[in-house]
Amino acid sequence: MTLQPLPTNDQAIVEIATGDELVVIQYADGSVNVWDLATYPEASTGASTYILTASARIHTIAAGQVLYPPSSWNRYHAVLDANGIIEIAQPVSEHDFANTDIANLIPASLQGHASNIFILEQGLYAIHKNGTVYAINHDKATMVATHGTPIHIAGGRCRGAFADDAAYTVFLYQDGTISVDGPPQYQPPRDLHSVTAIAASSSHILALLHDGSVVAWGDNELGACDVPADLGPVVQVAVGDDFSVVLCADGTVRGWGENGEGQYTFPADLPKVRQISTSVYATYVLTESGSVIKSHRPSIFDVPDAHS
Repeated sequence: MTLQPLPTNDQAIVEIATGDELVVIQYADGSVNVWDLATYPEASTGASTYILTASARIHTIAAGQVLYPPSSWNRYHAVLDANGIIEIAQPVSEHDFANTDIANLIPASLQGHASNIFILEQGLYAIHKNGTVYAINHDKATMVATHGTPIHIAGGRCRGAFADDAAYTVFLYQDGTISVDGPPQYQPPRDLHSVTAIAASSSHILALLHDGSVVAWGDNELGACDVPADLGPVVQVAVGDDFSVVLCADGTVRGWGENGEGQYTFPADLPKVRQISTSVYATYVLTESGSVIKSHRPSIFDVPDAHS
C-alpha cells in the first residue's frame, strides 16, 4: 500500500507529537490522526488508528518509543482529554511482545484526574491534578518523588544501558528550576535557572532559558552539546540521538551534532516553522501554513512530504 503524504497547508493543525516513525497530529476541532510510518512492509498510512472513546476534547498528545529490556522497543501514542482521561495505544508492531500493554497499568485513581502526560523511553509519565507524578512502564505503575509539581518531564535510557533501572529523568518546575533523577553525567550545570523548556535523549539534554538562550550538557562525542555561538533567540528545543534541533524566533530551524542520515536536513526553501518535534533519527516540523515535513532521512519506506 502506498504511503500518503502528511498534511500540507492545513491550518486546522494545532500540534504534532512524534516517535520513531510515528506522527500524531492534533486538530483544532479536538480530533487526532496518526500516521504510522514504520519501516517494515506491513506499515501503511493509518495502520495505527486511534479512536477516542471519551467525548471530551483533546488536551494533550504524546508519542514515543518505550524500551523493553533487554533491548526491544515498542512505539506508543497517547492522548489526555479535557476530563483528565488518558488513552494510550500501541501501534502495529513488527514484533509481538508479552505484557507490554501499559494502558492496562494506568491507576484507576489517576483516570479522570490527570493534568499532563509524557512518553519517555522508560514508559508513560503522568501528572495527577494533585501534583503526584506516576511512572508507568511495561510491568508496573509507581509514584515518583519530585521537588514539586513538574510542568514538563523528559529523559531516557542512560547511554548504552538497557537495564530496567538504567534510566534518567529530568523534571522542569514552574519556578524555572530543574531536577534530574539519574547519574552524575546527566546532572545540570550549577546555578542553572530560568528554564522554560527541556528536551532529553539517551545522550544529552537541552534547556531553553527565559532569555531565549540554550544550554546543553551530557555526551558530546558527536557535537550534540556544541550550541552555535550565532544561534540568536530560540523558542523551542528538541533532541534526538546525538543531535540537537531548535526553532528560532524568526521561524527558522537550526540543528547541530550527528547528521549523517539527514537528522535535521531540510530543503533550502523550508517555509517558516511554528513547531518542531524529533524522533531518534529524524526531525518533523509543522510550518506556519500547516504542512508537516520530515527531515530527509534515506529510507526505502520513507514518507512523502510537501517537497517529494
